[in-house]
Amino acid sequence: MLIPLTNFWYLRMQSIKITMKAVILTLFCLFSILTFGQKKAELLEEINRDVWVPFQQGINTDVDQLYIDVHSEDFYWVGPGSKGRIMDFNEYVEDSKMVMARRRNNQEKSEIEIRFLERNVKGDFASEKCISMFSTLKPGAETQTGYGITRYFLRKENGTWKMILQYGSTEKATEDMFKNAAKASEANKF
Repeated sequence: MLIPLTNFWYLRMQSIKITMKAVILTLFCLFSILTFGQKKAELLEEINRDVWVPFQQGINTDVDQLYIDVHSEDFYWVGPGSKGRIMDFNEYVEDSKMVMARRRNNQEKSEIEIRFLERNVKGDFASEKCISMFSTLKPGAETQTGYGITRYFLRKENGTWKMILQYGSTEKATEDMFKNAAKASEANKF
């Protein structure tokens, strides 16, 4: 059966329209994914700059103000387990200063490195599941190293990211888990 020439061209044009719609939709989806991924990576870099760099520097150099300044005044710390201790910002600051002063007085050196198991950010709010390697060197003793998992919630306040909640986990953390977790510089993995 022969298709009239006008029907052929009509069907051909319909096919082209469908193909063009598919191409446009595919390009739009790809652009949206790349834009969202780029935006997320940029936000994670901001979080690194505002929170994780000074947080780790504060602990590693025993400069408590660097460590404290990354926390919101609305901050809460929740210890692990059902009998975990809860501290508000003021209690946490007092406790942190006491711990760091004790380490300095005992000539202990502490170092922390934080890596990431999860990093989620939307607008001015972020949730991060971190695995930390914490090492302590006491005079005349070998370095003691341990690993821990902590969940952090952050909020952007006046243009700067701040911790609003730190929740310790009873989940077991291992050296292998730490080695396989993403470094702060690997924001593009999320």
